[in-house]
Amino acid sequence: MKTILYLLFSFSFLFSACTKKENLSPELQEAESLMRAYPDSAWTILKNMTVPDPMNQEEYATYCLLLVQARDKNYETHTSDSLINIAIDYFSGKGDPLRKAWSLYYGGRVYSDLRNTPQAAFHYLQAKEVADKTTDYNLRALVSTNLGSLYRELTFYEESLELKRQSLIYNKLENDTIGCMYSLRDIGLEYKLTEQYDSALWYYKEALNYLDIVDNKEIQNIIHVGIANVYLCQELYDEVIYYVKNNVTINKYNLDAISFLLGESFLYINELDSALYYLNIAEKSSYIYMKAAAYKTLHDVYIKKENYKEALYNNEMYVHCLDSVQAFKQTNVVKEIQAKVDFMNLINIGEQLKYQKATQDKGYSYFVVFILLTIVLSYFLYQYIKRDREKKIIHIKKLIQRNKLKLKENRFVIEQNIELLSEKELQLIKNEVRQNQVQSLIQENEILKAEIDDQEKLFSILLQKNSHSFFKKNEELIYKYNKLKEKESKLLSYIVKEDSLLRRLKNCCKTSDPFPKKDFNQIVDRVNELYDGFANRLLISYPNLTKDDIVVCCLLKIQLTPTEIAILTDSMPDAIYKRKQRIKERINCNSNSSLDEFIYIF
Repeated sequence: MKTILYLLFSFSFLFSACTKKENLSPELQEAESLMRAYPDSAWTILKNMTVPDPMNQEEYATYCLLLVQARDKNYETHTSDSLINIAIDYFSGKGDPLRKAWSLYYGGRVYSDLRNTPQAAFHYLQAKEVADKTTDYNLRALVSTNLGSLYRELTFYEESLELKRQSLIYNKLENDTIGCMYSLRDIGLEYKLTEQYDSALWYYKEALNYLDIVDNKEIQNIIHVGIANVYLCQELYDEVIYYVKNNVTINKYNLDAISFLLGESFLYINELDSALYYLNIAEKSSYIYMKAAAYKTLHDVYIKKENYKEALYNNEMYVHCLDSVQAFKQTNVVKEIQAKVDFMNLINIGEQLKYQKATQDKGYSYFVVFILLTIVLSYFLYQYIKRDREKKIIHIKKLIQRNKLKLKENRFVIEQNIELLSEKELQLIKNEVRQNQVQSLIQENEILKAEIDDQEKLFSILLQKNSHSFFKKNEELIYKYNKLKEKESKLLSYIVKEDSLLRRLKNCCKTSDPFPKKDFNQIVDRVNELYDGFANRLLISYPNLTKDDIVVCCLLKIQLTPTEIAILTDSMPDAIYKRKQRIKERINCNSNSSLDEFIYIF
């Protein structure tokens, strides 16, 4: 039984989770609460607060995670992975899956800024595996979006598209309108890159439907530029120009891209002056690809204008930029190839780890099933044995009860037979003997009283004559008085035997049945009647005696033994002897005399 209970306890312990209340400083709690809606305020709090003691690992790891998160949300480029690795190391070893997933996600963000694509992919994949087991749809959307963008850079367009679709689902579950718009924009971009222009336009325009709910100029511009680029890919140049002029707000962030977009469109519809205007703006871009494309398109414009000098100049500038682009592109190609190789190796390692984990989980599952079956079988076996034992115990109890009833019936029959056989005879003998004894005692009592009266008369005469004679007669009188008292005691003893209540008390002693506790008050009252207020006098003289002490004294007064008293009070004889000793101490009885003698003469 103990083994079964131990197994049950161990099993329940293995599958129970304990929740622990976080013990973070007020500053960290406030920064964490502000992080999503007001990341700039959260960053200010983190920069101004005292850095937690690294010995407090939980608080320090949380601080590192929140600091990286604040930098990321405030568009600061990550330059080191030291802080995020502290958070990852701590939360990977703890039971908080949410903090672990956030740490791994920001590990991916840090390594993306550090241009370490394999490490970024590794952390995003780990973050996705952990995050998918939580209900934080915002986190799951962010992981899917960034991992999808990484796949797009590696030209894994199908995988990227699937992750962007997942991101859209999570943003809808989170009721994140802006997130849904970015997800739809990303899906449109994936379709554009795979030349599925109709699908790309559908998703871009679907994103614009959310503008009725959220008025966000930044994302509105991004989506409109995306639509314009799709039109350009479809060679709908008039649509591009019309759409950009009517829907896109030009600012310093999109000036180069919009200028090149318009310049190229004007070229193809032969509005060369307008093309030159916008391409000259694009040519001033600091982005080498944009600069090279602008020079190449300017060359084409000047060729159409038959300005071969400017055409030659722009071509030379294009070739110059092309050398830088080619060098940069070759470096990027090598890096991209290496990143793809590393990423594929990473995927293979991940698949191997998943297979090993699945095999290990399968082994654990078999072990758990075995333990469960063992516990269930042990439980049913225990229940079967328990029920069998209970049945046997019930059967034995019934037999014992039946035998007790038979024994009681037999004893009752025997007692009835004895009473029927000898009741009349015994009663006649007892009555005759008692009557004779009582009569004899009464006659002796009368004689003694007459003698006492004579002695009192004589005492008064002798008192006048001789004092010596008086004392002698007095001693004789005391002696006879004591004899009278002894006779009176015997008389009262016989009266006790004739009393119905006291006779019932005696019968209980014979049958070894306890006397009802509620009837002891009647015994005390009867002893008071027979012995001149014995109990009352005793309580007045010795008020420290308890109610139970008085009862025992009354039972001793009617000459019951300690064994009989033990039967009547449902106690052990040793307990009665100890009680007698306590009563003797309470009444300060002389150590040379017994309690029985004291009670007899009291």
